[in-house]
Amino acid sequence: MPALMKFLSSKYFLSITLALTLATEAVALERRSICGVVGSIPNRQYFRAISQIETQGGFTMYAQTGDLVERGPYYAVAIRPDRNQLIRGKPSKKQLSSYIAKNADLLRDPGFFVGAWNDKLTGVTELDIVQLIPKSQGLHQAARLGNRHRQRAIFDLEYDIEIRIGFPIMAHESQPRKHTP
Repeated sequence: MPALMKFLSSKYFLSITLALTLATEAVALERRSICGVVGSIPNRQYFRAISQIETQGGFTMYAQTGDLVERGPYYAVAIRPDRNQLIRGKPSKKQLSSYIAKNADLLRDPGFFVGAWNDKLTGVTELDIVQLIPKSQGLHQAARLGNRHRQRAIFDLEYDIEIRIGFPIMAHESQPRKHTP
């Protein structure tokens, strides 16, 4: 028994105990940060985002809180085409939360957002990882970033309009559009 007591009070045992405690806390912190991206979003925020697809054609969401980005002096640019997800119609809460969970590694960064856009011609909604580019950096910077990531358009959050940037042009987009004054 005295040998056990001596070992339990030794620096070696205390070092092992400290290392195990730190490792356990690190795992718990990692779980909380992943849950923080998904678990902290209230249901009403998901449903608000999904309804905005119907009313406004899409949304930009801060995934850490579920807050929707309202109008502001920014361009929304999809920057990860490898993380794009296409959904026929509007996404369900489950599909949206699953998309956020799958992309939690990126969405932990406060500079990345979830963007959704509904193509009215096809009825398909695209979910993307987007970055907001301040208008002070210029439209050319946002368009250059969009082209670099093979995007057809970027979105102006101040004026609530899509801006075609030309990469790639789809067959149905090459037709002249009627403009109304």
